[in-house]
Amino acid sequence: PESTTFHLALLTMASPTTATNTAPHPQQLRLYLHSELTTSHTTHGITHEDYTQYSTYCTRRLARLRHSKAVKKDLLHVRLYKSSLSTKTSDNTTTTNGGGKAKKNSYRAIELTNLPSEVLASHVNYFLEPLYCAERCWAASLALKAQMTTVIENDDTAANINALGSDGLNPRKDWSVGKFRAQSMKRLKKAVKYATLVESLALSTKAPPPSTESAEIKVDNNNEEDGATTTMPEEPMVQPPVDEHTQMEARAYASFM
Repeated sequence: PESTTFHLALLTMASPTTATNTAPHPQQLRLYLHSELTTSHTTHGITHEDYTQYSTYCTRRLARLRHSKAVKKDLLHVRLYKSSLSTKTSDNTTTTNGGGKAKKNSYRAIELTNLPSEVLASHVNYFLEPLYCAERCWAASLALKAQMTTVIENDDTAANINALGSDGLNPRKDWSVGKFRAQSMKRLKKAVKYATLVESLALSTKAPPPSTESAEIKVDNNNEEDGATTTMPEEPMVQPPVDEHTQMEARAYASFM
């Protein structure tokens, strides 16, 4: 068995006959998603069916993942990092502080699929962040389902309120069974969305944006006079950021959700 949850794996894709024509591929990540989730489940309440505790743990874990120095410009939802490639293109909303300037800590929508494959391969947090988003939504959905079961088993209204919290501060004390079911399904759909995002990132082959120098086409004056046409150079092959083992585990997790 592997001693760590994930590690880097070097994959040599080029054959000896083509090694002189192609550049070496960057490193690919190998993540053991099943081992990662098994450890989290067994140590944070899932074995005791305490889904609220696990949802709270996922919130704390997400804060640590997003504030890592290497990835916070891509994972934090603040407009301070709006120049990042992860900023959603349709995010045109601005929040001003009265002086006409946008607040640097206002909300910024992000889209991790905008990041190139080589950026995703540079850090494991790009995959663990949507993974724990899916886990938090999944745990919240099951916690609501457990509360709904408590409401169904207790027919007396007073017993329902005591089961959900009789201090008057519980916003769900007056919820009907239908509302519990609707909110639970809503959280479960979000979990499916994030699980699908993990699979999409694992299979991503997005190339990095072209630089200014490579985007310019230099045409020789003699070629223009002779009517010669110029051809754009072929883009290098982009490999996924993770290896086949991790891709298989990401597909399995998305199918589970």
